[in-house]
Amino acid sequence: MPLSMDLLKSHLRIDGSEDDDYLAFLMSSAEEYLSEAGVPEEKKETAKYQLAVMLLVALNYENRNPGIKIDEVNFSLISIILQLKTG
Repeated sequence: MPLSMDLLKSHLRIDGSEDDDYLAFLMSSAEEYLSEAGVPEEKKETAKYQLAVMLLVALNYENRNPGIKIDEVNFSLISIILQLKTG
């Protein structure tokens, strides 16, 4: 069950389509991040995995200014990644 662009845009409260290519890029990047973080392939079909992708995309979409320093990743995202890796 791949994450749909419509669901992602609803989560981000985006109505138009001008950022669709960028959002698709961020989705691919988030999936790579989760893979490199040790999340097994079989977890890609879970709702929790899709939520982690949405949270990672939101983090990167909403913080596009290179001058912004992100000190911490959202606790819920870290928790989800750990659950996906271990259980």
